Amino acid sequence: MAWDVFVVHWLHVAFGIFWAGSIAFTRVTLFPALATLPKEQAEAARGSLLTAKARQITLITAGGTVVTGILRGLMTGVLDQLNTSYGWIFILSGVLGILMFVFLLNRVPTPAFLRTVYVAAFPVIFTMMVLMRFGGF
Repeated sequence: MAWDVFVVHWLHVAFGIFWAGSIAFTRVTLFPALATLPKEQAEAARGSLLTAKARQITLITAGGTVVTGILRGLMTGVLDQLNTSYGWIFILSGVLGILMFVFLLNRVPTPAFLRTVYVAAFPVIFTMMVLMRFGGF
């Protein structure tokens, strides 16, 4: 593997771990803990966690994951493999990643079911990454 591909792949994995890990921590640990607090305290704590800095970090890691994933595919010749299962998974995971990133760009309150779909997309996209690692299905 060429060094440039190695670096882009490393960044892709690091960004992805941070993005998915922050969602997992928030949904599995933080939000349930906040639910044990009185409503006013929970809302204040949740509001202080959703700061501009936290949003900026999430946008950087999410955008970094999507951009480095697409770049890695282009660097390793995915355009020559679009008619294979690997190519189809690459396209689907790219579209899903872009949609997830666009969801984060939305600054208006979103319905609960859309937030649930966003969180549920992580295991789906992770499964696609594993499939691509083994050449498709």
